[in-house]
Amino acid sequence: MKINFLAILKYFISFLIAIGIFAYLYQGQDIGKMFSDLVSVKVEWVVLSFALSLLSHFCRAWRWSIMLKPLGYEVGYLRPFLAVMAAYFANFILPRMGEVTRCTVLQRTDNVPFQKSFGAVIAERAFDLVCLILITLAAVLLEFDKLESVLNEVFAGNKAGGESNLKLILGGIVVLGGVMALGIWFVFKEKIIKSSIYHKIIEILIGVKEGFISVLKLKSRERNLFFANTVAIWVCYFSTGYVLFLALPETAHLSLGCGLSNLAMSGVAIVAPVQGGIGVYHYLISKTLMVYGIAEVTAKYFAFMAHNSQTVLLIGVGSICLIISLLVKKKDSKI
Repeated sequence: MKINFLAILKYFISFLIAIGIFAYLYQGQDIGKMFSDLVSVKVEWVVLSFALSLLSHFCRAWRWSIMLKPLGYEVGYLRPFLAVMAAYFANFILPRMGEVTRCTVLQRTDNVPFQKSFGAVIAERAFDLVCLILITLAAVLLEFDKLESVLNEVFAGNKAGGESNLKLILGGIVVLGGVMALGIWFVFKEKIIKSSIYHKIIEILIGVKEGFISVLKLKSRERNLFFANTVAIWVCYFSTGYVLFLALPETAHLSLGCGLSNLAMSGVAIVAPVQGGIGVYHYLISKTLMVYGIAEVTAKYFAFMAHNSQTVLLIGVGSICLIISLLVKKKDSKI
């Protein structure tokens, strides 16, 4: 009961934080009018964004199926796709439930043991984390003159045009965090080693190790497909966001550099422990567009439109895929 209570408490706290950020950002805005104005966007670009988004999810499912082959399972493409889409749907209901859901769905449809598919998912997430870090660094380096003001406001509370202490603040966070982590480890080492959290972290690291090993065990062609799908996923992510710029006349002129910044900030927002990045996504994307010269009202509307379009897609397709996964006949995919 204690674990369930804590899980529920964490859920509501994250939900309240998301709603709080959203309410703060959109205070004074007519949300009803914003919903009604969605019909005025250029639908063809939104549809293309949908298609690119679904393609990225298909590539993710394909990449996952490739990682399962060295573990002794041939699952094809379609059933992993059902599991991936069901996972996105689950994430809107409860943060971080997606990974568990997709492995549970694949266990039900293809009889793949949860532990093995979950290890592959953790390794997959590790690859994506590396990609997100590289993309974020690239965006900061290439678009630093634009993103500096956004990061300053996030970390230092400075408005655009104020004196920048960003490097000092980030350096201080890294140093202070490192010192605190080392201090806690040396003082509470024995208790930490005995804790359930420590053992869960070790299990995750072992899963990551096994997942990386599974990639190394792939044949040359399959390894190439794995990395090709990884590149395709992130190209689709970039394109999904960029084509939405074309859906509004006010944002149609934005550059590829802005698209890169948009991708980096979207990735940061999705990592946040709130349902679907609600609030955090809207804040980061609107602030980013504003430093590229987009008016505040338009920037907030774009963030609202982009988030809602993807939410409708993932909830709609995800729920359908979840239902289909419950109806398909279970098969043994062991090679």
